[in-house]
Amino acid sequence: MTSIMSYFGNKAYVAPIVWQAFGECHYHEPFFGSGAVYFNRPQSHLTGDYYPFEYIGDMNCSIINFMRVIKYKYEELIELWNKFYLNEIELYNMTKQHRQWSVGLDMQRFAMEDTYCDPKQAMYYISMNNCGIGGAVHISNKENQFTPVKMKTCALRSMRMGQSKSTKSETYADILHQMFNRLRHTQVIYGDWRRVISKAIVSRPNNAVFFDPPYKGYETIYAKGCDQPLWEEVGKEAVRLYKEFGNKVIVCEYAGVHEYLVREGFIE
Repeated sequence: MTSIMSYFGNKAYVAPIVWQAFGECHYHEPFFGSGAVYFNRPQSHLTGDYYPFEYIGDMNCSIINFMRVIKYKYEELIELWNKFYLNEIELYNMTKQHRQWSVGLDMQRFAMEDTYCDPKQAMYYISMNNCGIGGAVHISNKENQFTPVKMKTCALRSMRMGQSKSTKSETYADILHQMFNRLRHTQVIYGDWRRVISKAIVSRPNNAVFFDPPYKGYETIYAKGCDQPLWEEVGKEAVRLYKEFGNKVIVCEYAGVHEYLVREGFIE
């Protein structure tokens, strides 16, 4: 399915390779991002008597809020969307409000309550995201000024539910409904990436973990509490899940993780 989100390092193009390697499995993705691999899982894996456990997570509260709203408050999101029309002034206002929301969010409650989410902020986030990768407006910490970043003016006119996201025939309404159906049986987790991994060490056959850590320089938020670089923490966890628990594991390479995995015998 077409992803409704634009995000750094989208892996839609590798999704077929991932699912060919994993096959039918219980799926874990601790660095979710746009969810391109998750949302492109073959439908044949999700029908019949076998329905997998699936766990997705991220430290980005905006992403998790959006996914939870689709899962738990889909009708409210659609109602907001149908009443909403985006213009440039509204874009700046919603960016400011969304930033204030994320700063003031009760992180502990957000982490512990799976259904805790805000439809209005989900609407704001996807509108911003539609105008540029990761959001359309940059806020300077020094001057607290709003500055447009690569604003796609065409996107300001294309957020109506009946409009197509691209040249494909799928509309935003089509994509959101597909996402709603896809997320119904998935646990959406906010917090440290290890919270998702903890679900993979239970005694259950056919566990699979897809690691797609952030690019070097963007990993600080995910590395809190780590004594070592994030790539090394991820590499060690990948080896442990593979060797000790028999999980199927795929790691998107970056920084020094490839060399580490070779040394540990993870890659043959």
